[in-house]
Amino acid sequence: MDYLTANIKVFNPDIIGVTESWTDDKISDAEIQIDGFVLFRQDRVVSKGGGVLLYIRDSLVASATKLENDFPEQVWCNLRYNGHRELLLGVCYRHYMAT
Repeated sequence: MDYLTANIKVFNPDIIGVTESWTDDKISDAEIQIDGFVLFRQDRVVSKGGGVLLYIRDSLVASATKLENDFPEQVWCNLRYNGHRELLLGVCYRHYMAT
């Protein structure tokens, strides 16, 4: 988190996507929250590792949404801009498991 917040100060992004967050239900939103951003997250539930995070600057209007597809680790939101237009943003992680 220290490295991420340091890079935010340097690059000043509005949108941040993270894969391999390694978050799970033992990690609260407060532990990974970044000041000035809204957090959207999806943890891996079947094994250790994985997980995705999406941070949207809180001055932007974003709302969580869901997409139906085969990616278990995904997080999506609709970003509203110019008053009425929407942009779908997401982070997904395709975890390959050998059979």
